[in-house]
Amino acid sequence: MEDTKEKELQKRFDAYVEAYTYLNIDDKRHEIINKLKIMISEMMIKCQEKGISCDLLINKELTDLNDDPLSEKDFLEGVFVYIHTLEDIINRLVSK
Repeated sequence: MEDTKEKELQKRFDAYVEAYTYLNIDDKRHEIINKLKIMISEMMIKCQEKGISCDLLINKELTDLNDDPLSEKDFLEGVFVYIHTLEDIINRLVSK
């Protein structure tokens, strides 16, 4: 039974990634940023559930993500900040 669920999950993931490959660059960036935001939100909820203080690491580079058009430099810097924010939250969760 579990094998069937895993195969279905893999099938849906493959379809999701394939659809992603057809997006233009701006839409791909948008999808990545949104996914990072969702992951951070979900991790913060886990922190709250476990009673862990979780102040976000914030940096001014995130405001550049609102620029239109978004430059590659600003995109990479924003993703860099979000990755470090996720790393901090994960470290808080696993060290508790």
